[in-house]
Amino acid sequence: MVFVIGRAVFWELDKASTSWFALDYLCDAIYLIDTTIHMHEGYLEQGIMVRDARMLRQNYMKSDWWPYDFISLIPTDIAYYWWPPGNCDFDRLPCPVIVRLNRLFRLPRMWEWFDRTETATSFPNAFRICKVVMAILVLIHWNACLFFAISYAIGFGTDNWVYNITGSRNETLAHQYIYSFYWSTLTLTTIGETPQPEIDVEYIFVVLDFLAGVLIFATIVGNIGSMISNMNVVRV
Repeated sequence: MVFVIGRAVFWELDKASTSWFALDYLCDAIYLIDTTIHMHEGYLEQGIMVRDARMLRQNYMKSDWWPYDFISLIPTDIAYYWWPPGNCDFDRLPCPVIVRLNRLFRLPRMWEWFDRTETATSFPNAFRICKVVMAILVLIHWNACLFFAISYAIGFGTDNWVYNITGSRNETLAHQYIYSFYWSTLTLTTIGETPQPEIDVEYIFVVLDFLAGVLIFATIVGNIGSMISNMNVVRV
């Protein structure tokens, strides 16, 4: 789920088609197995455990999880027949892998797993810290991909704000991603200076990023404060 957006905009990343195919369809198999397991997950009805397969399926399809699981399993890869992967370039974005964006509907399942693990682990505070850090890194990563995509839409190197792709170093995948991640980190955390926007689209994007950064900072402070309070309660 993390790599789909990155591969859609960083064309060099998507050129290893064979390796990505193997990883993609391994993940799809895991999603299918996970959905099948949840479809046969028992539940209590008037204090009695229900195990009838038909009733379990009916209960699952009435749950809030069913639409997300169904959408995430739609084989959108069929579009590869008309839009072959592995041939995108700096002038042909996004890459075809963007058709797999529906896999992002598995995110609620991932958060469900995080919540269950947090209640089961012996170190809930440490696990919560790791969860918050991971969520922040993923948001910074997605924002970096969006910055690079907007730079492409406006035109690489057309002004000082967008990414400048000219030069041997700037053409490498490593520098493209590192600079985008660096820009995204500075913008969302509001702890450093970035190039001044020059057109309306750039101003709007930066303003939205600043607002998102405020929410991220509030989330960090709130979670850390909650963890400290919980640790103090345990000690008492």
